[in-house]
Amino acid sequence: MADKRRDPKHESIVNAIRSRSGATILPPKGKVRMIIRELKKGRTIGFVIDNRGDHGKQILCTIFGMPATTNPAPALIAVKGNAMIVPVSAVKQRDTYVIRFERPVDARAFQDDPIQSISDFMQSWVESVVRRYPDQWFWLYSRWIRRSEMRHIIRSGIDFQQYVLLHADDFQG
Repeated sequence: MADKRRDPKHESIVNAIRSRSGATILPPKGKVRMIIRELKKGRTIGFVIDNRGDHGKQILCTIFGMPATTNPAPALIAVKGNAMIVPVSAVKQRDTYVIRFERPVDARAFQDDPIQSISDFMQSWVESVVRRYPDQWFWLYSRWIRRSEMRHIIRSGIDFQQYVLLHADDFQG
């Protein structure tokens, strides 16, 4: 599952990269029940987990020391589908990509507030990969604030981190 970009050129490039392996890219809306059924059948589902999610349907996770709105859907689907969570990264090395599969984690192991706990786990893992390979981090938007807020910060000279920390509760919902 992956969000679609508004710019058709960006969408075409990103989908070409994602589908090279033969994967089917699903839109992020309208497929939750189907995905949960597929998980319960033992099928593999991959998610792009480093996104904000829809306004009003977000939770906060700490990423690089700052609260960031996060889509809870991957965690919710993992819980409802009794899934094994297998973090996977692709890192470019010379002329090829190295795919790394981390140790699987059972979604049922997260007892206290499982949606938040799994989301925190996922975002912490993303952060660890980005810290190892910062030159390969490709995001088309800011995790912490919206574009309009970024314009305000730039124009007024406000410190980005202070702004995010002061307004974290405003970003959610």
